[in-house]
Amino acid sequence: MQDANEFEQAAAEYEKVLAQDPNNVEALAGAGLSLVTVGYTSGDKTKFQQAANYLQKFDELAPATHRYKADGSIKATIETLKKEQNVTPQKGGATKKKTD
Repeated sequence: MQDANEFEQAAAEYEKVLAQDPNNVEALAGAGLSLVTVGYTSGDKTKFQQAANYLQKFDELAPATHRYKADGSIKATIETLKKEQNVTPQKGGATKKKTD
């Protein structure tokens, strides 16, 4: 879905995986990166917060050898969100259920 630029759908699918396995590092990275894109395209700040939460949890759980951790891209994305969007990851924020 990401390859087809369907980032909202991709994030939703990753979140389904996370509902079953909250520590799945691939799903954390995928959901976070998808939500960053959704945030930039929609201007929805809540997407940036969700993204930061997922990406922070990824950074805490992923092994040092994971491609996104080894290249520093997730940490760089978190820093960009902090500086450009004034968003800081919230402890436990990636595991909170949405209340729509």
